[in-house]
Amino acid sequence: MAREHGRVTRVDGVVVLDLETRDWEEPRGEWRAPRLAVAVAFHAASAMYRTYFEQEAGRLVADLRKAELVVGFAVRSFDYLVLERYGGPSVHELPTLDILEEVRKSLRRRVGLHHLALATLGRGKSADGWQALHWWRRGWVDRVVEYCRRDVELTWELYRFGCENGYLRYWDAHGRLREVPVSWTGPPVPPAFRRHHSRLG
Repeated sequence: MAREHGRVTRVDGVVVLDLETRDWEEPRGEWRAPRLAVAVAFHAASAMYRTYFEQEAGRLVADLRKAELVVGFAVRSFDYLVLERYGGPSVHELPTLDILEEVRKSLRRRVGLHHLALATLGRGKSADGWQALHWWRRGWVDRVVEYCRRDVELTWELYRFGCENGYLRYWDAHGRLREVPVSWTGPPVPPAFRRHHSRLG
């Protein structure tokens, strides 16, 4: 049974996922998720980023099934729906922590990755999904990969911050910096692991 929160026993059991798609068009008739362009996953066990293109979707799905916890941002409402096209897990199959959902439960409203990361970490997204789609259509694959990796880095850092502090930060409607409690827990990230990760970035 999938775990609803991020309670893990080992930090190296975590895989952080983000993906970009190659189309957004709404097909006629029954809706179907867009096709995968590229996915990036941070594997905490090796402190390495891995890139997967559409033809490697099966390998990505296999890697996700091995994870103790999959962490993402809107991963349940978007990423998993895309991967279902390739035999991927349904939204209830894997132990998953969706940071977007966790924050929305507390605030009863959506806070995007850019604003959450900017308030909590002091840095935000490098672009947005529409820009990534434009790059893909122009054939600028490397830009899309770097953008996707940046989102994975931010998601990992937010997860780590929440584990260690029990909250994330956001700005309210009046522009005041606030804290939102988070319910996930995890083992402290060792200093050596932090240094290794920062070198990889």
